[in-house]
This record gives sequence, C-alpha cells and structure tokens, in this order.
Amino acid sequence: MNKELERTNRGTFKKGVSGNPKGRPRSEVASIKKAIANRGGEIIEQVIDRALAGDMQAAKILVDRLTPPLKPTAQPVKFQFDADAHLSSGAKRLVEAIASGQIAPDTGSQLLAALSSLVKTLELEELATRLDTLEDQQNAKKAG
Repeated sequence: MNKELERTNRGTFKKGVSGNPKGRPRSEVASIKKAIANRGGEIIEQVIDRALAGDMQAAKILVDRLTPPLKPTAQPVKFQFDADAHLSSGAKRLVEAIASGQIAPDTGSQLLAALSSLVKTLELEELATRLDTLEDQQNAKKAG
C-alpha cells in the first residue's frame, strides 16, 4: 500500500492526503457544456430559423425559455372569523362554503389547513399552560 494513502487509526486519510490522488474523472457533461457554449449562438439561430419556418417544437422551445409558465392564481377570499367562537363552527362554515361553491375547493383546502395549524398552535399553548400549572403545584408541594 502506498504510504501516502495510509489511513489514520480512525480510518480517515491523513491531513493533506487525498484518497483519490488522480482526481475526479472528467465528465462528458462538461465537454458537452463547453461545446454548447462555444457554438450556442449558432444553435439558437437554427432554432429561431426552424421556428420561423413553422417547426412547432422549435417554437415551443423558444416560448418555454422566454416566458415564465402560467400559474393559477386564486382570488382573495374575505370572510368573518370570530376568534372567540368554537373553531369547529368555523370549519363547518368553511366546508359549507366549499360545498355550495362560494369558495373554490383548492382555496378551501388551504383555509382548512390554516385552521388546522391554528388548532394545533392553540393546543400546544394550552398544554404548555397546563404543564406550567402542574409544575408549579409540584414545586409548591415539595417546598411546603
């Protein structure tokens, strides 16, 4: 075994010594990228010429690269939310609004997920408060 490649007691290579002295093998991808970079202008001109000649695949390539994809956007939904009311009643109203078509299903799903997150947050706060109370009671028993 080559002394330079010997490992330490922990099985790692010594500092400054590579386990791969020849380095990383060259990738075909790098040479392809270099070739494209060198002749990119010519390639783009050919794609443009083909698109202008009616080649729909070439046109699609250009359009896909020049314009961002369209994403659906939901309209804002306004509704009354009573933070003091039971959350289950709010969830029921949301489901009713989805079922009646007042709120789109994807928007309704997002609102229900937000309501679910709120419920989890409130549960955690309540558990923390209860735990603090129990710890205070336990500490009072130990002290008294």
